[in-house]
Amino acid sequence: MSSSETPPIAAGDVLTPIEAAALLKTTVGCMQSWRKRGTGPVFVRPPGAKPRYLRSDLMAWLEANRIAPINND
Repeated sequence: MSSSETPPIAAGDVLTPIEAAALLKTTVGCMQSWRKRGTGPVFVRPPGAKPRYLRSDLMAWLEANRIAPINND
């Protein structure tokens, strides 16, 4: 595999909404709300199936939404 190729996705890297919510320490309802508003992590919706999340996308979304504390000293 060359350095420009993405590594293959392992079965354990594809998460259900329940698994994704647990990883993010939130609820499935919150995940659904984020999907509807377009504010949450990217997801995949296979034809005829429920949404799925890639673990790497969840981690990237968390990293992109980090907020540094304000120093009021």
